[in-house]
Amino acid sequence: MTAKNSNPRPPRPGRRSAGGKPNLVLVLLCSFGCGVGAALILLAIMAQIFAHTALSLDLVKPFASAAAAIGALISGYVLANGVRQKRLLCGVACGAFYCLCLFCATALRGTVPMIDQRNGTLLAALLLGGTLGGGLSALGAPGSAPQR
Repeated sequence: MTAKNSNPRPPRPGRRSAGGKPNLVLVLLCSFGCGVGAALILLAIMAQIFAHTALSLDLVKPFASAAAAIGALISGYVLANGVRQKRLLCGVACGAFYCLCLFCATALRGTVPMIDQRNGTLLAALLLGGTLGGGLSALGAPGSAPQR
């Protein structure tokens, strides 16, 4: 007979480190990639819709804001599921990160970042999208539903 190896297998590389905690860098990169990828796909679909229909070009800004908000929602959801703690805070952090990215892009363009009606709706959509993503993750978490 052969003796079993008493040494446990080493942990596989992946989302969890040796202590069982999530690999935060991998979760952040995955969250960012999913959110930006979803927003890019939605923007491409909307570009095709605008190119092949007679929709007014006044609708471009609201549709682009909606695509960015959905990207922030997906990003907040993926981050909250990856971290599995303080899920709503993870969603708010995702929305705030994308708002910070918007401010930095505006500053790099050489203009002063201002919050007016045009930019305020996009900032609100990003914050709301990230927060909803974290909230949806918290609602879907096991044990988060009220007991009857």
